[in-house]
Amino acid sequence: MRPYIYLPINTGEMREMGGVIMRYMSKAHGTVATQVSNPFESGWRKGAVRKLGGGCLSNIAADDVLYVVCHGAGEAGSYSIGAARADGQTKAYRMPELAANLEAEGLTKAFRNLHMMTCGSGLMNKSDVIGKFSANEHIGRDPSLGAGRTAPTSIARQLCDAMKALGYSGIRVTGYLGDISVGEPDSVSIDLGGSPYRNASDPQFVDLSWCVVAT
Repeated sequence: MRPYIYLPINTGEMREMGGVIMRYMSKAHGTVATQVSNPFESGWRKGAVRKLGGGCLSNIAADDVLYVVCHGAGEAGSYSIGAARADGQTKAYRMPELAANLEAEGLTKAFRNLHMMTCGSGLMNKSDVIGKFSANEHIGRDPSLGAGRTAPTSIARQLCDAMKALGYSGIRVTGYLGDISVGEPDSVSIDLGGSPYRNASDPQFVDLSWCVVAT
């Protein structure tokens, strides 16, 4: 089982965030992660690379772990993740689009364990908690990605359902109950500052066990 960090939007900012998460995994778990992404942000070259090389996720095995790193709204009811490209335009993915992206990049339909390393990916407007999964600067809180923030379920649940619709029958998607917070060189935690799951006795920054798993 090997960990991979996937950048659906390949920008310098995203690569820097992915690098911090890679160093965190190495320090905390003694595991060296591999960072992968399509080399092109957009355009026909992006599709051509997939056709010629099979996609940047085609070598990931069914029992590996995939961490998707991107900006999130950090609030319940969000539909989208995204990031600003080099031209200043924001590229956003709703979860059916992200599922299609993962499929296009060659992720095997037998794949099982995906983590949404985006702010608020486990927050929801109604309960869809399936289970608990154990595992300073914000890497991605962006309320503009909320698209009205009226989704009844979490980003994690939306992606899980979208992937199952594409044939990923065994997929489980982990979402986090606050903002993903990173600090150079290797600090990663969950910031519960704006999370409805924080009680008065809870610290603001907690470990990655503050999550839900959609199956």
